[in-house]
Amino acid sequence: SAVAEAVAEAARQRATTTAARAPVGGRGGGQRRGVAPGAALDWLRVEGAADSSNFKSTAFAFRRLGYPHEWSAEAVERSPVALRVGRSCQCRLSGVAGYTKSDFTAWLRLQFEDCSGCESTASRAAVLIPLQPDGAADSNLYEWMCAVSDHAACSMVVETTTAPPTTTVTEVATTSATSPACHFVGTVGVQTHEEDLGQGNCIAGPGSTRSTHQAPSVQGCRIACELTYTTEAAKYVDMQDLRVHMAEINAKDTVCTGYAYNSATKKCAILKGASVSASDGAEGWECFGNVHVKDFSYKSDFSAECTSPAPTATATTTTRTETSTTSTTTK
Repeated sequence: SAVAEAVAEAARQRATTTAARAPVGGRGGGQRRGVAPGAALDWLRVEGAADSSNFKSTAFAFRRLGYPHEWSAEAVERSPVALRVGRSCQCRLSGVAGYTKSDFTAWLRLQFEDCSGCESTASRAAVLIPLQPDGAADSNLYEWMCAVSDHAACSMVVETTTAPPTTTVTEVATTSATSPACHFVGTVGVQTHEEDLGQGNCIAGPGSTRSTHQAPSVQGCRIACELTYTTEAAKYVDMQDLRVHMAEINAKDTVCTGYAYNSATKKCAILKGASVSASDGAEGWECFGNVHVKDFSYKSDFSAECTSPAPTATATTTTRTETSTTSTTTK
């Protein structure tokens, strides 16, 4: 494999190692003893590094790190690859890491643990190998890293269309009558902003709540999300009062901040409280997040026989969706 080739080449060139600069893995220890002149390769060597079967991708597991610019994988089982220093010191390979430095150079780091028989009491060591692009070499290092890590992150170039943010308007019509001759119709509309976050369940921050119910379609799930805003709207006096307190309504933990829909099971998940800005990639689900109200609207209609507005009671719900036709292509 490319890892085995890189390690073998580093050994031939006497690559820079933390073990070579000091006793293995530590700052203390004594002087190198029993090392004959010109015997550096024998004094410091990586056994089993030239055997590509020791670096099969199935023998390593991807390790997700909490900081950028470094890729890491750890050995699934005890590796046959060992770092040998002198006659008795040996450490076992525990992982492989690739990273870039501030000078834009790329490096491969072999990580060793369980050191024993060494001058130092430290239990870990590392071998650092500089990487250089070479058009003549046919290295499979990138393919090996992709096989170990998240396959989706290294898939072949595929053109996909990302849906733009969608603005929807939900109109809740209320109808009642004081008498057969007097009719009143009032409509409260809510205009919301949402973003398609792709496949998976929605991920929300601390303090969020999640509830699920059956919905016939993703549009029905969206309506359930938006009705949380019309419920809050009913608590205000008029449109001016609503618009003055719009930021306050968006901050309430009773309104929808995102929703996910599973078209196979017809399940709708409504999230409230903390904002939703990512999805977990779960199969079968589609997540829509960053939901917040942009504006409210209200209109009413009285028949000529009415002398005063009648009490309202919810009767029907209609939804109108406005979607931009622009799209972006990612590779």
